[in-house]
Amino acid sequence: MSRRILTPDQHTCHRLSGGHSQPLGCTRAPWPLSRHRRRHPPPHHRAAPPLVSICVLISLTNTQDSQGDGDKDKNPMDEDKGKEPMAFLKKIKSLQDEEKEWKAKNDGLVGRESQTAELVKCLTEARVNSLPVMSVWGIAQVGKSALVKKLFYDAVLHLQDFHSDKDPTEECHRLLEKGWCLIVIDDLRSKKDWDMIQAALVSKHHKSVVIVITTDRTIAEYCTNNKDLVFNVKALEADAAFHLFEKQVLKKSSPYPLKDQVASVKCLISKCGGLPKVISAIAVLLATKTNKRKETIHSLNERFMHHLETDPEYDNLQDLFAWMHSYFRTCPDALKPCIFYLSIFPQDQIIRRRRLVRRWIAEGYSRDSQNESAEENGEKHFSELLELSIIQQISSSSSVNSSAFSVDVVRMVMCQVNGFIREYVVSRRLEENLVFELGGKCALTTQRTGRHLVILVDWERDGIVFAKMDFSRLRSLTVFGVWKSFFISESMKMLRVLDLENSEALNDGDLDKILEWLRRLKFLSLRGHIEINHLPGSLHHLRQLQTLDVRGTSITTLPGKITKLEKLQYIRAGTMGLKPPVSSRCCSWLPEFCRCHRPTTSAEVPTEIEIGEVSETMSLKPPVSSGCCSWLPEFCRCHRPPTSAEVPTEIGEVSETMGLKPPVSFGCCSWLPEFCRCHRPTISVEVPTDIGELIELHTLGVINITASGAKKTVKELKKLTQLRKLGVSGINRKNSGIFFSAIKYHAHLESLSVSLDKDTTRWCCFIGKDNNSQGCLDDMVSLPCKNLRSLKLYGLEDKLPKWEGEQPVKFGKLTKLELDMASLPEDVIRFVGGLPELCILRVKQHQHHHLNFCVMVNGFEDESYKKVKILEISCSRGLHVSFGSWTMKKLEVLKVECDGGSYTFSGLENLEELQEVVQVKGSKDQALKQQLDQQLADEQPKEKKPVVKLE
Repeated sequence: MSRRILTPDQHTCHRLSGGHSQPLGCTRAPWPLSRHRRRHPPPHHRAAPPLVSICVLISLTNTQDSQGDGDKDKNPMDEDKGKEPMAFLKKIKSLQDEEKEWKAKNDGLVGRESQTAELVKCLTEARVNSLPVMSVWGIAQVGKSALVKKLFYDAVLHLQDFHSDKDPTEECHRLLEKGWCLIVIDDLRSKKDWDMIQAALVSKHHKSVVIVITTDRTIAEYCTNNKDLVFNVKALEADAAFHLFEKQVLKKSSPYPLKDQVASVKCLISKCGGLPKVISAIAVLLATKTNKRKETIHSLNERFMHHLETDPEYDNLQDLFAWMHSYFRTCPDALKPCIFYLSIFPQDQIIRRRRLVRRWIAEGYSRDSQNESAEENGEKHFSELLELSIIQQISSSSSVNSSAFSVDVVRMVMCQVNGFIREYVVSRRLEENLVFELGGKCALTTQRTGRHLVILVDWERDGIVFAKMDFSRLRSLTVFGVWKSFFISESMKMLRVLDLENSEALNDGDLDKILEWLRRLKFLSLRGHIEINHLPGSLHHLRQLQTLDVRGTSITTLPGKITKLEKLQYIRAGTMGLKPPVSSRCCSWLPEFCRCHRPTTSAEVPTEIEIGEVSETMSLKPPVSSGCCSWLPEFCRCHRPPTSAEVPTEIGEVSETMGLKPPVSFGCCSWLPEFCRCHRPTISVEVPTDIGELIELHTLGVINITASGAKKTVKELKKLTQLRKLGVSGINRKNSGIFFSAIKYHAHLESLSVSLDKDTTRWCCFIGKDNNSQGCLDDMVSLPCKNLRSLKLYGLEDKLPKWEGEQPVKFGKLTKLELDMASLPEDVIRFVGGLPELCILRVKQHQHHHLNFCVMVNGFEDESYKKVKILEISCSRGLHVSFGSWTMKKLEVLKVECDGGSYTFSGLENLEELQEVVQVKGSKDQALKQQLDQQLADEQPKEKKPVVKLE
């Protein structure tokens, strides 16, 4: 049991209700901390809003170490029990009723299961290690106080009310001397306030823990002086937000009255940004509306921020807006433009982290400082916005508790802007004169000026409207949807950023015009434009260019004069991965059966090949139920020379009756018409022989080191000592030695992707045992691993370099590992399981049908994969995956894709923290989902059963 101390005027603390609007009967000093030592505040302070609350929970059980000190073990409340037993029991009963009522109304805090568990662990660590202070922080109304309150009710099952007329800090100090307490200081706003009270509350001799709740990360870190005890509360994920909304509506109106407005409601909830109090306020309003619900939802979607700030129904959100106004008013000058810049991206738009950071650099929002580069400062800005929930994670691992990941350790790939923050920024961005959107049926107005122009998918592409706009101050142009040639104007001479990643139908003629007119570009992205197959020689005119992103295009060679771009830092081309990106524009004009939308990294020859009728004139007639070119031989389906392949040693003639024989030089589909061969993104690109002149480069890939001569290319790579991210293909036993030797001393390298090829033919395959694969592996031992965070290896057989036993030293910072192998035998499983900081593991196994994550040492199972939270498995055929009793105890997300068969699992019950199983859609997806659902229901406790999703 525990007790609470109330302030002299018996105020009730409402801060700890967070986003779920129920008060906690804990104390709050009703005057500023700078004066709270006064016995009674002056009258004019009584009406002032309290600045802080103090809640003290004192254990009534003997929690001290047994060392024979009877007086210290005596509970300070025993005296009160004897004097007023009836009043005492009534108070206990009242608090127990309050606990039940709060839990009933708040439904256990929707979507907070993992964060609650992490908070309990944080408190336990503080207690076990005698650390006196931990901090909980996050954006206003995100639910910090409610989360801590739930901790009270869960960790201290029965609360005991203790009333005192004494000074709260002095009384806290007295109780701390007597027994173990859990103290909560809510809404701490300054370091000065903490300095004034910590001496009374914090002592190395006390066994108590103080929890500080604040909206400021710097204050949170200042109070604890221990980053491991700083807990960041983030906004709710989309699914949890919708679940909370439904629950709040059903409390007021049952059955659920909004079934016919699902799309509009989800759009509205997205604008709430995962803030529980905002979601609840809107849910209550819509639930109580007996008519015009549809009109209300439409009006809220159209003028969301206006309604929340002006309508009396939302008066309970004024504290949130007060914090928002204060935050943006005091926001650091370096960070504020980064936040306003986020409104460039439409609601729910998925954004790559690198894309955003590189754009900030091009705009001058992130610059080099004395001790850090512009890239490092940009990453810090991103991390800070992520912690504030201004940016939210979005990925296949969206359910993973982000508080468990350090943003400095595991860098997020994808994100999206918090819907509430975006609406707030959009409602004010015209004041900043930053961003203007062309969307819907945009008409001419006087507002056609600004620094950043966004063309949305639903804009009607009106050339007359566009021609009337003033582009003299334009700094960036971002296009979503169909591209039109008139989007580029000679008057855009000040343009710094041209981002066409989310556009369609660009052509080479437009690209020539871009390079001719936009000479001041610093950022150029053509990512995903598979229709672009070359970069004009005039590229060298962009002397200010820092970022060039042509990943996912059909560009195979970088122009020789690119080396004249001395400021170029970032080159992304080709593609590499277990499953390369899919382009929606790939062969979209072909009949469905001819569209091989997925560029494979390997040619996967199926056990059985279904062949349709192929006439002498090569007219192709697929079977009725054909998948993506599944009726063609596999070697004819991949539309490109692969970087690696699990091709059998004997393919031979497919069939005399088929009339198809592979060409002598195994070119990819060379017997097909040209239009069937070129609609694919390039895997890697050829670089100029003097690429080493670009000494500012820190990101380069994917490049083919054999295309322009391995020795020359490797010699140039050796000069690029500032590289942080490198992707290469074409590594074989002849060039592996010089390549790994060249990058051996690249001390800044943080990310490395390597694809191994067979050196005797252009038909890429695994390095087999008969091809001296050990030579490549021996050369790889010298990899610069000390600072590596991410390592990707493709085209391996069944071995890794001889790194066994060196995991803590060589790979002390490695958090992401991707392996594409024929099989993962026991020694590979053991090595990977011993990587100390590994959080994300992706594996693709091609040949064997069994994958066993279990590490045995001297006949006993050893604990392994201790920090892995995300596991992605891909296979070419049927696969059985098993998990040992002591493996992946922290795993939260399991993602699986099997191209050519089914998959089964055993040992799922050992994955104690598994939250989500993501199943990539395939031919048997529904049956496999049902089977997996049933297995999890049988093996997992009902309250902990992971969710199975199709992707």
